[in-house]
Amino acid sequence: MAFLFRFLNPTAKKTVLTVLSYLLFACTMFGIVNPAAPPAFTPAETAAQEVAGETVTLADGGASGYVIVKGAAASPAENTAAAKFRAIFKQISGVELPIVPDAAMLPTAKEIIIGKTDREGAAYAVDRAALGDDGFIIKTVGQNIVIAGGEVRGTLYGVFDFFQKFLGCKWLSSDAVIIPPRKAVAVPAAIDVRETPAFRFRAPTMVYNMTSVNADYALANKINGLVASVSGTEYGGIIRDYPGHTAALIVPPDKYFAEHPEYYALTTDGKRVTDNPCLSNEDVVQIYIDYAKKQIEANPNITSITMGLNDSDVVCHCPACEAVYAEEGAYSGTLVRLLNRVCEAIRPLNPNVKLLTFAYACTVEAPRTVCDENIIIYYCPIGMCYAHPLQECDYDISKDTCRQLVEWGKVTGNIYIFEYPMNYSEQALPYAKYDAMQKNIRFYYENHASGLFNCAVATCDPNFFVLDNYLYAKLLWNPYADFEAIMAEFMTDYFGEGWQYVREYLRMVSEECNGRSFLGVRLHAVCVSGATEQGNLSMGRDQVAYCDTLWAKAKALAKEDWQLKNLRSCEISWRTWKSDNFKGEFTLFQPPSKRYAANDRLFADIYELGVTQHDEGSVFVSPEDYERLDLNRLNPTFWTWRRLGREKQFTADSLWDIIFSWFNEI
Repeated sequence: MAFLFRFLNPTAKKTVLTVLSYLLFACTMFGIVNPAAPPAFTPAETAAQEVAGETVTLADGGASGYVIVKGAAASPAENTAAAKFRAIFKQISGVELPIVPDAAMLPTAKEIIIGKTDREGAAYAVDRAALGDDGFIIKTVGQNIVIAGGEVRGTLYGVFDFFQKFLGCKWLSSDAVIIPPRKAVAVPAAIDVRETPAFRFRAPTMVYNMTSVNADYALANKINGLVASVSGTEYGGIIRDYPGHTAALIVPPDKYFAEHPEYYALTTDGKRVTDNPCLSNEDVVQIYIDYAKKQIEANPNITSITMGLNDSDVVCHCPACEAVYAEEGAYSGTLVRLLNRVCEAIRPLNPNVKLLTFAYACTVEAPRTVCDENIIIYYCPIGMCYAHPLQECDYDISKDTCRQLVEWGKVTGNIYIFEYPMNYSEQALPYAKYDAMQKNIRFYYENHASGLFNCAVATCDPNFFVLDNYLYAKLLWNPYADFEAIMAEFMTDYFGEGWQYVREYLRMVSEECNGRSFLGVRLHAVCVSGATEQGNLSMGRDQVAYCDTLWAKAKALAKEDWQLKNLRSCEISWRTWKSDNFKGEFTLFQPPSKRYAANDRLFADIYELGVTQHDEGSVFVSPEDYERLDLNRLNPTFWTWRRLGREKQFTADSLWDIIFSWFNEI
C-alpha cells in the first residue's frame, strides 16, 4: 500500500491519510488494534555529582577572602554582571563580596574578575572580536576566577553560566529558580571555558511571551530576542529583529488605490486587488525606498526595518512580474530584487540596518538572485510535520521544507526560522516533537539559519511548554549539546524525584505512539492537527494504562507542592487527549455519568491550575457556562466559545440549543 501511495496526487494522499486516521482511531477505540504496552518502567539510578580533582575554595563557613573586580570603565552590562555575581554568590554562601574597580587596588591572589579590566595581559587575554556580543570565557588564573566576554551581553551570560556549570544553579522558569546553599563553596581549580552561540537571534517563546520573561531567566538561558525585561543596556539589550506583514502599511490602499490601481496585484482574470502590491512597478519600488529612508531619519539608531508582504498568497500577474518569476523560478524574485534595491539606497544613510521579510505563502520558494547581506529571511515552515525529523520525514510538505531551506541557503546566509511547535487547534493536546526537535534545529543551523523564533501563543502551561522553552534556549546556543542531559537537568528539579517517569511518558508520546505508520502509510502531525489525528498520538488500551501508571508514580514521588503542581499542569495535556479520544477514565464503555464526572474533574483542575487558555485567541468557557450548558457531555475540544460558536455565547440556554444550531448550519 505504501508503494501505491507514492503515486497518488496530493489531494488523494490527504484523503487516504484522513480515512486511515479515522480507521485507526476506530480500531484502537474499539479494541480491534491494541498495541501492547512496554514492560514496567524502572528508573535508572543516578549518582550525586561531586567536584572531582583539585578545587579552589571561594568561601567556607560564611567567610571569604575574595573580592569582585570590575573595570573602572565597565559597560552597563558588565556592572550588572558584577552585581549579579555578588547577589547569587551571597544566596549560595551567605557572603556578600565587595565589588572593587580595577584601578582602585593592585592585583591580588583572590579575585573574581568580571568583564574588561586592567588584569588582562600577561596572565590571560580575551579575544572579544571572536567572542562577538554574546560569547564569553570562564577560566581560572591561579586562584583567580575570570569571567569576561562581549561587552554587550557576553560577560552577563558568563556569570550565569558559571553558577549553572559549577555551583548547581538552575533557572528553569521565571518562577522555578534553584540556587542551592553551601557551607563550603568550591569550584574546579582548572577551568577553561570558551563559548559562542550557534544562533545569533534566539527567541524561544513557547510560554513566555515578549513581556512575561523576567531578566534573570532570560540571561541565564541566553535569550536575546524580543524580551522586554532585558531590553535595557544594563541587561545587554535585545535584538529586535521581528518581522511583520507590512505591505499594507508601506503602500496603503486607502492612499493609493483609487488613483493608482497599477500599484497593486493584477489577478489572472485581469482585476487589480489590494492583497499585495505589484513589486515590479517602479513607483512602488520608490515608495519602499522612501519608507525605509523615513524610518532611518526618524530613528538614526534603528537596527532593522520589516518589509514583509501581507498575510496572503496573492501575487501580481502583470507581464513585468511574470517575466521576473520566469527568470527567478519563484514568486519571491520580485520581492528579493526590490529589497536589494532598498538596501543599496539606504546603505549611505546607515550601512548596518537589516531588512526583515518573510519566506511564507507566495514567497516561500527561494529565487535565483542572491540576497543583499543586510536582508534577513524569516523562513516560515507552517505546514511541516513535527512528529518526525525533517530529513527523515516522508510528508510532502516536510520534504518541501527541506528543499526550500537548502535553496534559501544558497542565496543568503541570513535565515531566521519562524517555527510553529504547538497545536493551534487545542494547546493542551500532546505534540510529538521530542524525537525531532534537536535534529531539526541542527538541520536549520547547518543550512545557514542564524536565528529562530517560536510562533507560539501560550500564556500558561498545560503541555510541557516551560520545558520546551528551556530546551529551545539551550539548543539555540548549542545544537550539539547532550539532549538527554538537558532534559534531566530540567526535570530533576521541576518535576521532582519521579522525573524519569515523565521522561518515559514523553518517549511514548514522541517516539513510540505518534502514529508512525498504519497499513504501511506513515501518519503525521502538523500545527493544526485535530484532537483525533493519529499522526499526533495513537495508543491502545494497554499503552494508555501504562502511561496512566507513569503519571501516578511521578506524582506520588513529588516532595514539594510546586513540583506536584508542575506535574498536574503538564498532565492536563494527557487527560485532555484521553477525553478527546474517549480513552481511560473517559471511555464510552461505561455509564455516561462516570465519563461526565471525569470531565468535571478535568475542567475543575484546568481552572484550579490556571491553565485556562484553550487555543490561539480563546480561553475555556467560564465555570458558570460549563455547568449551565452541561458541557461535560462534550469533550475538551468544545470547551471554548470559538468551537461552540461565538454568536451563541449570549443566546444559548442549553446544550441542545447549540447542537441544534450546528445541524442548522450544515
